[in-house]
Amino acid sequence: MKAIVTLGLICIALIFGGKYNISESTFTQKGYEYFLPVKFKDGIFFASKKNEDIFFKLYYSENVEKKKFKRPIEVELPFSSKIAHVAPGEFIEETGEFYFTSNSLDDTSEIKELVIFKSQIENFKLKNVELLKICKPNFSYCHPTFSKDGLKMILSSGEISELNSDERTDFNLYEYVRATIYDDWKLVRNLEEINTSSFDYFPRLMSDSLLIFSSYGKEITKDLNLYSSKLNKEGIWEEATLLEHLNSEFDDFGITFINEESGYFSSDRNGQDNIFYFEKEN
Repeated sequence: MKAIVTLGLICIALIFGGKYNISESTFTQKGYEYFLPVKFKDGIFFASKKNEDIFFKLYYSENVEKKKFKRPIEVELPFSSKIAHVAPGEFIEETGEFYFTSNSLDDTSEIKELVIFKSQIENFKLKNVELLKICKPNFSYCHPTFSKDGLKMILSSGEISELNSDERTDFNLYEYVRATIYDDWKLVRNLEEINTSSFDYFPRLMSDSLLIFSSYGKEITKDLNLYSSKLNKEGIWEEATLLEHLNSEFDDFGITFINEESGYFSSDRNGQDNIFYFEKEN
């Protein structure tokens, strides 16, 4: 627990102070889009496609040094012919589970809503793939992130609120919990203290008490910006703060930390979605 708290404090110090050197990752090629990096072993998962293609696929690339990566490997799915977009969610080291976002397999739906699957990874093949029971028809669930013990999940969803409403909301952040890794996920609440009236996407728990996500903001700007929020002693997320040194005038989203001073995030600041490496200046 002490190590978790220490890491959280380090991340907070990093996010709320200092400037960063930012550069594109080396595996990016012209004519391709890349986004949503997620740390895994010695590299990252991410989603990618050619500009002329319609659907994103899931890839892994091993890190060589900082922004340098080896050639990406496409991750094999057991039902790839039945889905469209695929994007990483998160790998939970404590449980060995890998969660990812994809389109619904429901052939009766004309609009394929986003849903969340859990699986295991073996030689870059996904096995024991299972749709989360929380996913309801006609509503989207995406971008899950987890507490270190794997018992709390925060995700983005455009769903009917099970708590107090019968109307579909915009995409907002929701918290789910489970008693053990063998139990089903249960909705706890809408994170209304940080949600906006617009769209809140790509949450990432950097520690159990530090959350980063992207949003158009309460004033609804035209571009996604990165925000951070700390969990207080009462279990409430404090008012979200802009990560000014990482944000640009374009969409910035999908962040992951490699260590206490560097990491990766997605941005279309150079004309299309790409993955950028950031490192705190000395």
